[in-house]
Amino acid sequence: MYTDDMSAPEEVTGLEAHPIDSGIVLEWASAKGANMYEVYVEDDKVGETKLTNYTVEGLTNGQTYTFGVIAKNGAGSSSKATVSGTP
Repeated sequence: MYTDDMSAPEEVTGLEAHPIDSGIVLEWASAKGANMYEVYVEDDKVGETKLTNYTVEGLTNGQTYTFGVIAKNGAGSSSKATVSGTP
């Protein structure tokens, strides 16, 4: 008998923002159950990745931004982990 015991992934932990010229490199720990991550700047989705890092480019140097990452899988999404960073 088949049972689908898949549940939404855990929230991303260890989210860090590393500044580069006109951008930020985001890094985080792998979230249990995740097979994809959505990346946000403020409340705008800017991309998706299967990796545990993402480079956001085209930002204004000296301006502080809030970045978010949501772990996803076929069963749902985690809550958004956030971090602030300034390129």
